[in-house]
Amino acid sequence: MTKKKIAVIGSEACGLSSLKCCLDEDLKSVCFERTDDIGGLCRYQTTVYSVKKRPNFSSSGQWEVVTECEGKKKVNVFDGVMHCTGHHTNANLSLESFPGIEKFKGQYFHRQDYKNPEALAGKRVFIIVGNSGGDLAVEISYTAKQVFLSTRSGAWILIHVGDHGYPFDVVHFSQLKHLISKICGQALTNTFFDKSMSQRFDYKMFGLMPKHRYVLRMGMELITAKIQEQGLFPQANRAISIHTIRKSREFEIQFLPYQPHKNKIC
Repeated sequence: MTKKKIAVIGSEACGLSSLKCCLDEDLKSVCFERTDDIGGLCRYQTTVYSVKKRPNFSSSGQWEVVTECEGKKKVNVFDGVMHCTGHHTNANLSLESFPGIEKFKGQYFHRQDYKNPEALAGKRVFIIVGNSGGDLAVEISYTAKQVFLSTRSGAWILIHVGDHGYPFDVVHFSQLKHLISKICGQALTNTFFDKSMSQRFDYKMFGLMPKHRYVLRMGMELITAKIQEQGLFPQANRAISIHTIRKSREFEIQFLPYQPHKNKIC
C-alpha cells in the first residue's frame, strides 16, 4: 500500500508533535518552515501561497499546496494538510493610537521582528509586556543600557523549576492538583497560589503586584503618555528617555491566511 503524503505547515510545538504523530502512523510527511530554527513562534522561510482541493478531490481526497522558497515556486500534492502555525503569525503593532508616536525619534517594533539582544546594545528599551516580553526583557537586559517594562495590571511570575527540582508544570498541573482544586474551589485555590507565589519575592517592591488572582488573564496595555524621546509615567511621576519601544503583545487572530474560504480544511 502506498504511503499517504501529509503536508505539515509550521515546525513549532504543534508542528513538531504533528510530525511525530505522522511518523507513528507510518505516513510520509513534509514540513514547511521559513527559518532554520524550530520549536517556537517562528516566521516561516517557505511561503505557502495557497492550499486548495485538487480538481478530482471528491475521488482522490488530495490537496494542492503552492509554495515558494528562494524565489522558486513549487506545486506539491498531498493526501492531507496539517496547518500548525497557530494564530500568532500576523503581528498587530497598532501603535497609531499612541499619542505622539509619529514624533518618536527612536525605533519601535513588534517582538516578532526581534532577532538578538546585540542590536539593542547600549540603548534604553521600553517593553510593553506580554508573556514573551517578560522573557525577552531578561535577554535584552544583558546588552541594553536600561530596560523598562509596562504592564496593565501586574503579573504573576512563574518559574521553570518547581519544588524539589521538578518542572513547574509537573508539580502544579497534575491530575491530583486538579482534583484538589475542584474540591476546594477556585477561591481557596487562588488564595493558596497567591500566598505561595508571594513568598518568592515582593511583588509590590517590583511594581508587579497583580490586580487579579492567580488565574491568568489576557489583555493589552494602553500607554497614555505622549511620546517623543521620552514619556511621562504617572506612577513613577517622572519622564524617562527611551531609545526603543518593543511591543510584545497583540497579534491578529487569524488562521489559514492563504486558504480560500470556499475550500475549508476540516
